[in-house]
Amino acid sequence: MQRSTVVFDAQEIVKGVWLGSATAAMNKNILQQKNIKYALTVARDMVEFEPASTTTSSWFLEHAALELFDTEDDLLLGNLDEALKFVDVCLFDPRGGSILVHCMAGVSRSASVVIAYLMTRKDMRFHQALSMVSDIREVAAPNDGFMDQLIMLERCKHDYKAALHAYQNGLDESDDD
Repeated sequence: MQRSTVVFDAQEIVKGVWLGSATAAMNKNILQQKNIKYALTVARDMVEFEPASTTTSSWFLEHAALELFDTEDDLLLGNLDEALKFVDVCLFDPRGGSILVHCMAGVSRSASVVIAYLMTRKDMRFHQALSMVSDIREVAAPNDGFMDQLIMLERCKHDYKAALHAYQNGLDESDDD
């Protein structure tokens, strides 16, 4: 009899920060094996997935959601600061454990948040963070709107409000001087 291999659709990008899909967020056994105790859901369209309240995923000690559609015109920068503060709180929680940042497929929304984490917490430039994430999670590919917002975050030296204002007002690189 052949045993089926369970694939865990998430990768550890830096110590304690995992990037993956909703499928990974529902795999209790592997999450426990990997000591993933926290989750950040980056989606507006995943109403059926509520880790804090469902029996299938109540093993997370803490869970938060950044409501975001995977569309080029949705504002990643709007609540990014709060989402990244949640990641910080989880990583420094005395109970220990790692955090899974996920959206539906772990491609655009959650990848964008992890890239922003690397930029703001690990002092990486946008292209360096993007390269690191896509090297580890090959399917990672933020949509063009999210990439533009992350580039603006870099130009505004990680000032979320300034980056959001600049992005919404269509300021480009030439306005940076």
